[in-house]
Amino acid sequence: KGAAPGADYSVYVQQSPGTCSVPFTIHTNSRGSGNGHVHLSLASGATQAWVTAVGPTTLATRLAMLPVKGHGHDNAPDNRGNQDNPGRGHGKG
Repeated sequence: KGAAPGADYSVYVQQSPGTCSVPFTIHTNSRGSGNGHVHLSLASGATQAWVTAVGPTTLATRLAMLPVKGHGHDNAPDNRGNQDNPGRGHGKG
């Protein structure tokens, strides 16, 4: 929203520290709104993300804090003391 009407924008998803996605293009409608969808992996160690759209104007979202995955018990022993328990099926990634 709020972009130039009828324009093409290259959109980047950036994660901190130090990664930037391959850009994808969106085209805005006559009101300056456009939509796009992309699926990305969370970069190792990334704690923040934002989106930048570059076209006739440059737009950027506010910085977003990324959630930390896991519950503190990945690869923890199961209730029988078995250290080989592979993470209880969640919290990986």
